Amino acid sequence: MKLAEFGELYSFIEHTERFDENTTRYIFSQLVKGVQYLHSHGIVHRDIKPENLLINRKGKLIIADFSFAIRMTEVESGDFFARKFDPIIEKRHNVGSEVYNAPEVWDNEISMHEVELKSRAERGADVFEYSDLDGELRSLSIYPKYDGVKADVFSCGASLFSIHMQSPPFRKATHTDPYFKRLSQ
Repeated sequence: MKLAEFGELYSFIEHTERFDENTTRYIFSQLVKGVQYLHSHGIVHRDIKPENLLINRKGKLIIADFSFAIRMTEVESGDFFARKFDPIIEKRHNVGSEVYNAPEVWDNEISMHEVELKSRAERGADVFEYSDLDGELRSLSIYPKYDGVKADVFSCGASLFSIHMQSPPFRKATHTDPYFKRLSQ
């Protein structure tokens, strides 16, 4: 494991002046490249936040704390040299931090449609349906689903706000949060 002499980005932000635009851009570009690398290898982090980003003495960002990370399912690809992954994840329980997670990560509602589909499956009917998320044929599940890659990208954006402004953009990404409501209009 690599040594991160400056510790968490969160602590670094807390104990320094607000970063200028170039510094923010430098840190954020490293974060985007790191998350892109994870996604290209089929991993969704699911807890990207300044507390899980470390900085070494050279100013390089290290993504840490993979306790909520999950491997995406590999799907067939027409290109032999390119691996392709299915980003859709079942949400069986809440993961990550409210401040940085996308709204769909906190959506706990199981729709009546999903309940009806589960009932059909129990009666022995067809257990596959086309997904509302991407139009692909997927197996039936009563758990809500979300796009893990998009959720990670959302967390990167919320982290960018915190990195530059030295405070989180909202308390929780729901329409009941006044700050999120204002940003999402």
